[in-house]
Amino acid sequence: MLVPQWRVTVNSRCKRACSYCRPSGESVATAMDAELAPTDLLRVAHAVRACGLTAVKLTGGDPALYGPLVEVVRRLRDEAGLTEIEVISRHPRIGDLAEGLARAGVTLFNVSDGVRHRSAPPRTPSSRQPAHLTPVRTRRAQAPDRVPTSRLHSNV
Repeated sequence: MLVPQWRVTVNSRCKRACSYCRPSGESVATAMDAELAPTDLLRVAHAVRACGLTAVKLTGGDPALYGPLVEVVRRLRDEAGLTEIEVISRHPRIGDLAEGLARAGVTLFNVSDGVRHRSAPPRTPSSRQPAHLTPVRTRRAQAPDRVPTSRLHSNV
């Protein structure tokens, strides 16, 4: 049985122009204030939870560049009562945020294969992600303009 999930775009641009997100070559220039205000997000989260949904998928632009991300995740869990919080990111910064996000309540990370913590040792088959994340599924790129992705569960 499929469980409905609420998908939220927290910001509009990642300030990068990767071919897998912008195959048409669209511009990345966006107003600086093109972010979802945490108070607006939480207000809607309470209404969504009141309708019975317990899962949210945070996307963007790129959530790794959304300043209040860790605090918003904590509030989605603690105040709005969401129990499944997924973050989709292709930005390298997500590796540095991953442990804090996991502690705040992220249950699943969907990241590109190149994302990992900056202090991680050089890649080997056993060192592809931080220790507090467990791989669930990896998708190999099927086309030259797509990037391999991994889904990682939080161990925190």
